[in-house]
Amino acid sequence: MNIPRLWRTVKYLSAEQWLFRFICRGARARMGMFPAATRKRIDRAAEALPMPSAARPELQSIAKSVLLLQHTVHGEDPSGVRVGRFQFLNQDFDFGDVDKISWRGEFHEGNNPLRRMNLAYMGYVVPLLAEGREGDLDIVCRLLHGLETQNPWSAPGVFRDVWNAYTASHRMINLLSGLALFTQSSATVDQTSATRIFEHVRLCAAFIRGNLERDLQYNHLLKNYVALTVFAAAVGRLPVGFEFLPKALRKSVAQNILPDGGHAERCPMYHVLSILDFEVLCASGVFDEDLSTLLEETKGIHGAGIAGDEPS
Repeated sequence: MNIPRLWRTVKYLSAEQWLFRFICRGARARMGMFPAATRKRIDRAAEALPMPSAARPELQSIAKSVLLLQHTVHGEDPSGVRVGRFQFLNQDFDFGDVDKISWRGEFHEGNNPLRRMNLAYMGYVVPLLAEGREGDLDIVCRLLHGLETQNPWSAPGVFRDVWNAYTASHRMINLLSGLALFTQSSATVDQTSATRIFEHVRLCAAFIRGNLERDLQYNHLLKNYVALTVFAAAVGRLPVGFEFLPKALRKSVAQNILPDGGHAERCPMYHVLSILDFEVLCASGVFDEDLSTLLEETKGIHGAGIAGDEPS
């Protein structure tokens, strides 16, 4: 163990982060010990949530911003997805078929789960569904079937990659955005497939709500809040249990964005991703005028921060 490096990391943790490291890690340990009971509890919470609608204009506005990001990440040609072919972090993976994807297989990264997480984000379904090809909803359902059957909550390590709140946040945003774009196209929406996808979305929403990353905070916790906001936009209101979001977002915005518009973690990638997050939040239409104004102002300052001043 590199003690100096460890100290340089932990010395910046706040008292609240230390507190939630014990609370959240204890909760995750209980989830691993009692996966069946955990799944039943989250399933009940999911069933209590309203069913989203892909036709909500706010969600369709959100989807345009998400599509821009996923075109950048996955390219504009999604044809490889239909045959189980992907690229993650500049490395190609060809599973031969959608039904043969190994969701937690060997990704040549040792104990690093980043490529498994990227696969489970499902960002590639956004450009796929944006094409409006009938039959692609079934592709997404097959993807979800493989993810769920290969990753029961009893599987060792599943809460570290495929089923952690950060991964579920990305996946929910991408699934809802993809459905919104598909609905905007001229394709016929198969309601059975759409309902199947919405059921997974509700499961993700309940899972995120019950596992907010208050131990990590910063970009992880903000992404949790953004995902719940996208769900709220898809149902047209803040559901019961989501009333905390406006106050939580005010705090998260102040934590992530510095007065000069830069990102607190000093990372260009997080800066760009948080600009997208604020685009999404502003388009959601679920907050009061006070918070909406704050988000618009922050988006303007933050967006200017990435450009910086011109050299004199």
